[in-house]
Amino acid sequence: MNDKIGEFEVLLVADGSDEQVLNKIKECQTKYQVKNINLIAYYPNRGVSYAKSLGIKKVQTSYFMFCDDDDYIENFSAFYEEVKRVVLNNTLFLTIPEIVAFGKISEKVQYDRRLFHNKTGYELLDYIVRTGEIHALCAGTCFRTADVLPLLPEPFFRVSEDFVLLARLCARYPERRIYVANSGRYMRRIHSQSLSNPSQITPEKMLMHIVSLTVGGYYLEKMGRIDRAEFIRILLNRGKLLQGIYGFGLQTAALVGGLLLDRPPDPKAAEAVHALNYLRAHRDVLPPELMAMLSDAGKSMLMAS
Repeated sequence: MNDKIGEFEVLLVADGSDEQVLNKIKECQTKYQVKNINLIAYYPNRGVSYAKSLGIKKVQTSYFMFCDDDDYIENFSAFYEEVKRVVLNNTLFLTIPEIVAFGKISEKVQYDRRLFHNKTGYELLDYIVRTGEIHALCAGTCFRTADVLPLLPEPFFRVSEDFVLLARLCARYPERRIYVANSGRYMRRIHSQSLSNPSQITPEKMLMHIVSLTVGGYYLEKMGRIDRAEFIRILLNRGKLLQGIYGFGLQTAALVGGLLLDRPPDPKAAEAVHALNYLRAHRDVLPPELMAMLSDAGKSMLMAS
């Protein structure tokens, strides 16, 4: 364990972990004589966005990487040696080339990020908004701490926080380019409790995903790269795709899209009503990009009790 961590400081955020888990972590630290793990524990669980943001705020170095609890990185030393040689001035971030899924499935490459090599922040922003996909680009990626600190997602995002962070980073540095390394593999364990497992997708998480798209859409619209009508079509198409996969999502996308129009819809479907009520209950922690995109009628609807 210590050989893998080596010279690096590890911030381990235990988001609502019980005493049994915390004791096991401390037991492993003692057993393997690991001294460079800083355990940050609190209760109750507050979600991925809060946990990652708290961890980033505790970073003492100029650069950091994310690694989720079930995952690990192969050939990290080779990746580290490679990125040390990269000129960083014009680099948006540096990332491991492959996400490899393993667990109850046969090991396979889940995402090949090589297609993003040398792409600009603007090009990535355009891609993720139009497709709704980020290829797990925050996992196994080396970021500048100072770049990320002002862009942390709001607590509203218990999921899709990585989409929000990437969208804001790309918008702030649209001319910087992505460096995809030749070395390293990010190993992602797949199991029944994985966030991407269909059984783990709830109406609330679906809403968070749709709202995260508005963060990226706001910046594309601000850049003059997209207009409001086109963005709402993107939201609806994403909703249709998610509806086909999970059995819901279209009404959520229609509700959020409607709030951006001068004549927002009067939601009747249970899914849309639930989404609207959830937004109202959490309006104090909604992203400013969504609030800026709301029409006057949409704001009135959201602020109604």
